[in-house]
Amino acid sequence: MSSIYLFNMPLIVIALNTLILIILFNWLGHYYRRLQLRKYPGVEPGHLGAIEGALLGLLTLMLAFSYGIAATRYEVGRQLIVDESKIVTVAVHRCDLYPDSIRNKLRNGFKNYVESRIIYFTSGIDEKRIAVSLKEGNQSLEGIRKELMAVPQNQDNHFHSLLMIPALDNVEDMAISSEAARLSKLPQIILWMLLIMTVACSFLVGFVNAGNRKNLIMVAAFALMTTAAFYLVIELDHPRQGLINLDVEINNIINMRNLFIENT
Repeated sequence: MSSIYLFNMPLIVIALNTLILIILFNWLGHYYRRLQLRKYPGVEPGHLGAIEGALLGLLTLMLAFSYGIAATRYEVGRQLIVDESKIVTVAVHRCDLYPDSIRNKLRNGFKNYVESRIIYFTSGIDEKRIAVSLKEGNQSLEGIRKELMAVPQNQDNHFHSLLMIPALDNVEDMAISSEAARLSKLPQIILWMLLIMTVACSFLVGFVNAGNRKNLIMVAAFALMTTAAFYLVIELDHPRQGLINLDVEINNIINMRNLFIENT
């Protein structure tokens, strides 16, 4: 992920900056209208109600479109965590098919893997910890695969391996899918367009505000609601950072420690 990604800063900072920009550009629009009235006294600027409505409608459409993408990706990430806990649990239980000497080695490998996944999901946006957890997880899975390849190939073990190897493959595939989902974000150009359209609408709303006294209630409502909608989009797009998170689902991964406590 690019280190210069605009929206990697704390989400609350993004929301506050957005709110400030909305208020600032609204004031600039209102101030520009007053300058026009002073420059051309007696000449009322043209009514822009239709343009204002169209631009606000376009902003609403863009917010809805962005929300749909972010919500879908959030749901995919949530489901991947739940599915991963199920797949790893199945693989751990299949270790019990083998004799104790083999079973214990496989379970120890999965225990290390589960610990690496717990670190992965609880590291937030700490890229160094995430990278270390991915490396340790891959090493654990490689160790498990080597143990399976070293299993004596009698008839019973061959049947057990026919069940175990696909389960191990599923664990590896799920880890790849989870990392892809973590890295998948709304394209930055969409967020930029939302921000640009937001400040443009703020300027226009300020400009069309009639009279020399601003409607503070309208300005406050527009600024707060637009900021809230924009904040909700980036919250859904960054479930490791904000108030909308995956803690409930991550508990399924943490609870997999019980697989090894109960059977020791």
